[in-house]
Amino acid sequence: MILGVARPEEDPGRLGAEPRGDLGQSQMQVDGPVVLNQSVELESSDSMAIDGAPAQQPSSQPVAPAQQSPATLTDTVVEVQKQLKRKRASNGPAIATADKDALIAGCRQELEGLFQYYKEVSGRKMQFESGNLSGNAMVGFLLEESSLGLTNLVDEIHEKLKGAEGVSVASVRSSVLLIGQRMMYGKSSPDAEVLEDESESALWCWEIRDMKLMPVKIRAILSTRRSVRKKIHERIIAINSTLSVLENPGVEAQVNDLRKASLKLNKSMNLEGIRSMVEKVTQKSNIERGVKDLRSTAKELMQETEKKRPKC
Repeated sequence: MILGVARPEEDPGRLGAEPRGDLGQSQMQVDGPVVLNQSVELESSDSMAIDGAPAQQPSSQPVAPAQQSPATLTDTVVEVQKQLKRKRASNGPAIATADKDALIAGCRQELEGLFQYYKEVSGRKMQFESGNLSGNAMVGFLLEESSLGLTNLVDEIHEKLKGAEGVSVASVRSSVLLIGQRMMYGKSSPDAEVLEDESESALWCWEIRDMKLMPVKIRAILSTRRSVRKKIHERIIAINSTLSVLENPGVEAQVNDLRKASLKLNKSMNLEGIRSMVEKVTQKSNIERGVKDLRSTAKELMQETEKKRPKC
């Protein structure tokens, strides 16, 4: 869901600029994911080495059947979709009770995991020297990814900039509303105050509107972090839609609603996929940073060699 406010064009470089017309939020919205400065460690059950294990001799004893691993949420969704395809009559249960219960349990479990992962990723703050920033650029850097309500955010930024020329509570508030937007990546009450609500389930997040205000070297990181938040939000929405259908007392007759919800769930990236995406992006970033450092070192060595070369 996007909560936004359209505003006339303003110069983002002025700290005291007046806020644009109507307060708004673009997705306080919902779109917006996370770029991790630190690599995410994924748990893997495939990392156990078996090369050194002694060869097993054949046994005459009957072999016990291998235990099947618990069905995942994806497996359950696939099974439910098969049942829905076979379902033609409008009376009777749309899916087996056991599958319905398993789907509800799986959705709730992943939903909890998504909220935990969002907080985990958001807790990795960027380490960046902001001494060269000024005006709205500094305000933008301080508001980026904050979950505070408007009043508390303004007070926090004002406290950090207190003493700078022309900085007042009013000017900071004006700048925040001009260059920032508040996104919602979770779920909030319809009656929640968009700019002030701080409920944890909403996953509020302030984001700067124009990335050009930020230093070039951190733009890619900010963009990636936003992409991750968007993926998390999309999955949360899909799971909540599925739960709302499954937990409806009249679910037996809502075959079409179940089909739509299961398709939406299949299209959204699950928590495991999001973690994998973050890991790959982080690894790529680390490699690129390493290559850049090597080139810089090589250039310095060449320059040093040139200086030591005897002059003719």
